[in-house]
Amino acid sequence: MLEEIANQRVGADPLNIDAFVAQPSSFDALATDPNAGDVLTYSTPILIGPNGTSVLPSELGVSVDHAFDAIGRRIGRLMVAPDAGDLGVWQLRVRVDDGKGGSDEQNTFISVGTFTNQSPVFTEPPPAEVFGLPGSEISFPVTAADPDGAHLVTLATAGGSVRGLRSCHCRRQARSPSFSSEVQRRSPSAVPLSD
Repeated sequence: MLEEIANQRVGADPLNIDAFVAQPSSFDALATDPNAGDVLTYSTPILIGPNGTSVLPSELGVSVDHAFDAIGRRIGRLMVAPDAGDLGVWQLRVRVDDGKGGSDEQNTFISVGTFTNQSPVFTEPPPAEVFGLPGSEISFPVTAADPDGAHLVTLATAGGSVRGLRSCHCRRQARSPSFSSEVQRRSPSAVPLSD
C-alpha cells in the first residue's frame, strides 16, 4: 500500500520584513519535503500593494535566486529593492514547488519605509593639531565611512569653503560606503564630512 506524504509548508524567516527605500534587502525562504530527492523551486506569484491591488512582483523589485544555506538545504533567496514610490505594507506570496505536483504557499508582509540618515564617521580622523610654517604644505590622511551604506562624496572645510585646500585625492573603496583621501592644506582647519 502506497501512502502519499504531503509537502510541508514553506517557511520564510522572518515572515514580516522591514525594507527601506533605495536600500535593497534580501531574506531566505526555506521549505522541507519529506519525499527524498525532490528538488524544491521557489517563486513569488502574487504581490499585493499597499492600496490592495495585485501587481507584478517586479513593481517592488522582487526577484528570486535559488541558493543553498550553510548546511546544504536549497533555499529561495528573495531580493526586494523598493524605491520612493513604494512606501507602505506589501503582501508577497511565496510559493514552493517540488516538481512532482506538490506545492505550498505562504504570505510574507513587507513594510517599506524610509530610514533616518545617520551621519558619516571618520574611521581615521584628521589630526587634532597640525603645525607647519606659513605657506608650507601640510599633508595628512582622512578615511571615513557611512553607517547607512551611502557613498561618501563631499569633503569640505568648516563653513563649506575650501579655503586653504590645495588638493584632495579622494577614492572610494570597492564595495564599501567609505573613502580615503590625502588632504593637503596651507593652514590647518576642520575637515567636516557629509554624505
